[in-house]
Amino acid sequence: MNNSTRSRVLMLAAALASALLLGPAITRADDKALTTERIEQSIGRERDEEGNWVDASHRYIGNKADDLAIYLDSFFGAPIEDLESADSTVRFVTRFQWDDDRGDDIKFRLRGKVDLPRINERLSLVFNAEDEDYRGDYNARGEKDNVAGLQFKTGETRRTRFDFTLGVESGLNLRPGVRYRFKDELGERSRFRYTGRAYYSDKDRFHTTHQFDLDYLTGETSLVRWSTKLRRGQRSEGTEWRSLLSWSYGYSIDSAVAVVLGLTGVTDPDIPDDLEENPDDYLPFPDDDGSLITNYGLILKFRNRLYKDWLFIEFEPGYTERQRHHYEERHGVYFGRINFEILFNRGREDERKKPAESVAQANFL
Repeated sequence: MNNSTRSRVLMLAAALASALLLGPAITRADDKALTTERIEQSIGRERDEEGNWVDASHRYIGNKADDLAIYLDSFFGAPIEDLESADSTVRFVTRFQWDDDRGDDIKFRLRGKVDLPRINERLSLVFNAEDEDYRGDYNARGEKDNVAGLQFKTGETRRTRFDFTLGVESGLNLRPGVRYRFKDELGERSRFRYTGRAYYSDKDRFHTTHQFDLDYLTGETSLVRWSTKLRRGQRSEGTEWRSLLSWSYGYSIDSAVAVVLGLTGVTDPDIPDDLEENPDDYLPFPDDDGSLITNYGLILKFRNRLYKDWLFIEFEPGYTERQRHHYEERHGVYFGRINFEILFNRGREDERKKPAESVAQANFL
């Protein structure tokens, strides 16, 4: 690791340590401990006159693991929860990132959904709904193209949901598709969720993804998740896969951390474009040209609200052992990201700032 990389790692670690030390102090001073009641209020669970739960914002399977998973995914800004919430939620993210392979960069991203009126709450305008899950992306290829489109909810039950989607990629290429989600409880402290997508585009041709999530409640505000995602298309490198084991902990209503161990791989990796022109750069040639683990590593995430309920900062230092193809030696890569996120939410008001009996207004915060 060169001096420049070492300096960036130390600076990012110092900022993270300061935030971690400051977070608990603020929590003690303002008495903002995360409780089961606050989790239920935050995700929109309310009781009717007979004492039964009413899903004001999500469809629930009715156990604590589901409640905490929804809360943590929403807090970290996971795309799947934004898409399934009854609220209109848009996130504007400014990302400062560096990577030993890619160098320094700054990205701007708009993501979320806005419900369109007069369509019986079924039609939504969505932005970049296919972004990677928040718990980790070890891919060295950078962000995907910006995609906007429509989502039409055809049906939803306590466990299932089905949507038609129509995305528009850069160059005005249409991307029609479908999305299906199933989830169910596995005992009182765990749940299972499957999300499948299929679409067609001029860029990728026919394309499918399958994601399996198994969540287990390890405490009132901590959750372990094993997540596996499979991606295959007519122009993909065989089956591209990702498997993550993560632990997430919300230690106040304003702060949460996550630790992610991950593997990514492909079953038919691409051959470098310049292999024929520069064969000496890729010697010795591999004996096996089959499937490849492209990354395995660790990411630490710390996320905190800043001053306002709609402003977040997130630190993401990480390390991965990377090998993009068989003709490259595996090498260690340090990377880091600092995300500043502005949240626009139209739906329920912040439960911490209104009386329990008040009615939420549909205003942007």
